[in-house]
Amino acid sequence: MVGASGDPRRPAGRPLEYLHRYGYPGRVVPVNPHRTAINGHRTVSRLSALEPGSVDTALVVLPAPLVLDALREAERIG
Repeated sequence: MVGASGDPRRPAGRPLEYLHRYGYPGRVVPVNPHRTAINGHRTVSRLSALEPGSVDTALVVLPAPLVLDALREAERIG
């Protein structure tokens, strides 16, 4: 989740809260350059910190001017 927040009141925090609350069993990697962990999940500062091909879905919750760069980075890691 690119742009993840630890605040469940914010749009960038709600998906992580829901995944946690309803027991999603899959791997979740929050992407946030300002935090080391969110809701017990270790964060990475950028998508490029992940292994190529290791992500099957990316949820991008960033301000509009940053979205295109995040999508390009997601494309680069496959």
